[in-house]
This record gives sequence, C-alpha cells and structure tokens, in this order.
Amino acid sequence: MKRKHRSISDTGNMGNRVYSKEKMTFAVLLSFLAVPLTFGVHFQTILLSSTHVSKLAVSKNMKIFISLLILYMAHLFEVLIYAIVYMIAVETLDIGTFAGMEVNSFLDYFYYSIVTYTSLGIGDVYPQGHLRFITGTEALNGLLLITWSASYMFLTLSRFLKEAECCDKEKTK
Repeated sequence: MKRKHRSISDTGNMGNRVYSKEKMTFAVLLSFLAVPLTFGVHFQTILLSSTHVSKLAVSKNMKIFISLLILYMAHLFEVLIYAIVYMIAVETLDIGTFAGMEVNSFLDYFYYSIVTYTSLGIGDVYPQGHLRFITGTEALNGLLLITWSASYMFLTLSRFLKEAECCDKEKTK
C-alpha cells in the first residue's frame, strides 16, 4: 500500500492562510539576514570583551562577572533581533502565524524568541506556516552562539586561573 506524501503546493492552505513559494523565500531571506547579523554582534561582543575587560582595574572575579554580563546582554540583543524578525514576518509579510497562546504584543514576540533561541521549547506558542523555518534557524543559531559564549568563558576562566596559579607560585618563592 503506497502512502501519499503530503506537500503544500504553491498555493496550499495551512491554518486558514495561503502560503506561497514567495513567502517561503521571504522566510529564508529573513533567516539568512538574522544569522550573520547575530554572528556579527556576538563576534564583536566577544572581541570587545576580551580586549577591554582584561584591562579594567578590578579584581579577576569582577572581570569574570563583567564578561558574563556583557555576554548576557549580547544574547538578549540577539533574541531581540529575532523578535523583530518574527514581528515583521507575521505583521508585515504575512509569512505565518502563531498558534497556542495569543501573540499580541512585542513582548510576546520577544518571549517566543527567547524560548526558541535557548531551545527551551515550552510549547505554549508554536509557529505555523513558514515561520517554522525561521524558528528552526533561530534554535540552531542560538545553540551555536550559546556554546560560543560557553567556550569563551571557559577560556577566560582558564586564563585567569593560570594567572592566579602563577602569582601564587611567585608568592611562595
């Protein structure tokens, strides 16, 4: 018995809205604009943090804390970028909709974006139509950027611990 493969045709109906290849193209373009933009933000944040925080006249613990705060703010800004992408995709380009909890405000878009970026995936809001592509892209992007931050902090902590170990050895001499 052959199974029919379901596909959405050029003018297929999903969630009472018509989606076309044109709208999928917009979803791909929005995603491909958001990814390098967030990568650039993250790269510049790490670059600035690594060059400037180490020069601060504060304790090593405070430098680590400041580095973490800077990275946290970068992640929030990257989530903000995707929240704007979702708002444009839904309200301007009509690429898709959200189901589940109502998405009525910018804070709702931000909430959905942060849940997606962190791959938390609570499920109270979920995308329909071509928003699914943007959602998948954001989840992968968030995974990469969060692990990049973790790697950076690991290297930063390792460097500070080596410096502290070196200083301790000098004190005991």
